[in-house]
Amino acid sequence: MAKDDKNKGQFPAIHGVDGLIKRGKLPSLRGKRKVQKALNEIEAKLVAELGGWEDISPQQEILLRSTMTCYAVVLLTQLFVNKYGPLRPDEARKGVLSYHPLLERTLATYINTCRLNLEKLFPQGLARAKAEEESLYDYIARKYGNGPGKPGGQGED
Repeated sequence: MAKDDKNKGQFPAIHGVDGLIKRGKLPSLRGKRKVQKALNEIEAKLVAELGGWEDISPQQEILLRSTMTCYAVVLLTQLFVNKYGPLRPDEARKGVLSYHPLLERTLATYINTCRLNLEKLFPQGLARAKAEEESLYDYIARKYGNGPGKPGGQGED
């Protein structure tokens, strides 16, 4: 009996998450390049937001690496669900609607850890800070070097 026949109708034993957690790197699977590209892009953006590698403390680096592992788990889970769906087919045949254990336990844990890491890395919040709007007074002072209430300006009291 072929390996595929034995597991027919069931989820494959390897979805990539266990391999990632055990070995610390992405396992060989379909979609690996897409996942690696997404990880590289988001890591570059996070590093840039933190001021570059030279400005990142060891504590921030640990949180960043942990965040990247968590995000990899999320992406691998997304690949898995896109291919096989979220429900366990073996349980569905029995009339029981049950999520795959990967979704029941693992995914929520890693999403929450990712969120907590990002809150620590970016205590000012997850949104980028917007530039403050300049008042008319500040604009005039910047543009002309003087303004009301400044030496040489109009409207001194």
